[in-house]
Amino acid sequence: AVEAQIVELKQQKATAIAAEDYDTAQALTVRIKTAEKRLATLKSHNPAAELVAAAGKVLQKLEVAKNSAIDGDDFDGAKRAKTWAATVGEAQRVYQREVGEAEERRNQAVAAEKFEEAKAAKGQIERAASIFRQILESAQAPERGVKQE
Repeated sequence: AVEAQIVELKQQKATAIAAEDYDTAQALTVRIKTAEKRLATLKSHNPAAELVAAAGKVLQKLEVAKNSAIDGDDFDGAKRAKTWAATVGEAQRVYQREVGEAEERRNQAVAAEKFEEAKAAKGQIERAASIFRQILESAQAPERGVKQE
C-alpha cells in the first residue's frame, strides 16, 4: 500500500513538473520523502517476523521434547508435545493472517491520513501479538517437556 502510494505521488510530481507547477511538485517531493521513510521503517522493524521466527524455535523444541519422550517411553509426554506443536502451528497461521489483514488496513488508513483507523489497526496487531506470545510461552512451560535455555 505504501509502495503504491509512492508510485502515485511520483506520477503526480511528474505531471506537476510537466505543467510547470513547481509549488505542487515541491509539496509532492516532501510527501514522497515522508512515505519513503515510512516504508523504510516498516521494512526495517518487523515484530511479526520476529514472533514467527520465535514460533519456529518453539516448534523445534517441541519436536525435540516429543522425540525425547518417545525415547523414554513417555507416550503421554510425546502426545502433549505433539498437541502443543499443533496448537502453536495453528496459532501461527491465525496470527499471520490477522496481522497481515490489520497491517493492510493500517497502511491504507495511513495513506488516506485516517489516523484513528490506523491506530485501531495497530491495536489489533498488538493484541494479536500478545495472544500469540502467551501461547508460545505456554507451549514452552517446563511441564510441557521443553527444556529451557
